[in-house]
Amino acid sequence: RNNSLIIAGLLLAGGAEIYQYFSARFRNHESAEYFSGSAAGRPLQLALFFLTIGTWLGTTAISARFGDFFMFFAALYLIVALESLRRFVSISDPFVKRGIIIGLAVMIIYLFAGNVLFLQQVLSRGASVNEFSGVGEWLKGNTEPGDVVFNTNWSWFPQLYYHSPKNYYLAGLEPRFFYLYSPDLYWKWWNLGSHGYLCNLEECKDKANEQRLAWRRDETREKWIKIEVAAAAKVIKIDLKTDYIVTAKNYRLFNILLEDKDHFKRVYNDEVYAVYQPL
Repeated sequence: RNNSLIIAGLLLAGGAEIYQYFSARFRNHESAEYFSGSAAGRPLQLALFFLTIGTWLGTTAISARFGDFFMFFAALYLIVALESLRRFVSISDPFVKRGIIIGLAVMIIYLFAGNVLFLQQVLSRGASVNEFSGVGEWLKGNTEPGDVVFNTNWSWFPQLYYHSPKNYYLAGLEPRFFYLYSPDLYWKWWNLGSHGYLCNLEECKDKANEQRLAWRRDETREKWIKIEVAAAAKVIKIDLKTDYIVTAKNYRLFNILLEDKDHFKRVYNDEVYAVYQPL
């Protein structure tokens, strides 16, 4: 939605690409020479075209993170493609030509300004520079170099590392490295923090149903929590080699497990965040 003009430009350039292809193959059109690859920029244009399509498919089918690469290749492809189209379009009327130039200039300015404003909104909604000062300073003053910190949210890493760079953190700014290292551990970390139960899969319908049924009554809930806490504590301490856990009040289900005094000890808390130590 924030790059609708680029998408519209891709549809225009892609349509022209298809038209040139069929013209070259079936009509022996004047663009046949261009399609054959004799044009100097044709190999680059084709490469950018397929990279744009590939990253778009990656964005829609695999992960939205491919969108970072998609916009880069799409912009490059549009520059090359529109420049090549200019050679096949002849506009003699100076008023039409001037209108097209002004229109393109306005579109580029709007696109640039829109993305800058969108980025500004994203940054303004980010964490305050002082938000993690309490947790970070506690880690800095009360942990040993090399201690492993279970940061429940990967986006907390920059500020936690800023205050206490001597520690290791389970997930950094690129959690895919965590996933590539061990999908099993990654999904255990993710599900513990996000859902308050232990599961090593991306979708854990059976475990979610088990949790929902157990929480309907007090006696079944307490039994379920007792079993889940014991399993979670073992994974956190042994498999993830965690020395400290940083969590926030909105991770309610995970915090219920951490409040079990037989397995965890709360060593710090403020209005939003808390630090626990596995026992």
